[in-house]
Amino acid sequence: MIQTTVYGFLDPAKGTGRLAAHIVGIAVGGIVMFLIMWAVTTLRDRISRQGRGVRVIDLNEHQSEKKRAAHA
Repeated sequence: MIQTTVYGFLDPAKGTGRLAAHIVGIAVGGIVMFLIMWAVTTLRDRISRQGRGVRVIDLNEHQSEKKRAAHA
């Protein structure tokens, strides 16, 4: 018999259960990797304030700059 597919498990004649299991396994693996990377980037953004677009301002320095500008 001549093999028509590169991978034997892709041959539907041998049963569709193994093929379906491979497809579902790859899909679940992709979803798991997405969730892990999403969690890592979300955690990184929450840890670093710059990741969320928040700028930290030293109020004492900001007020002294205002006073200098007012006196100039």
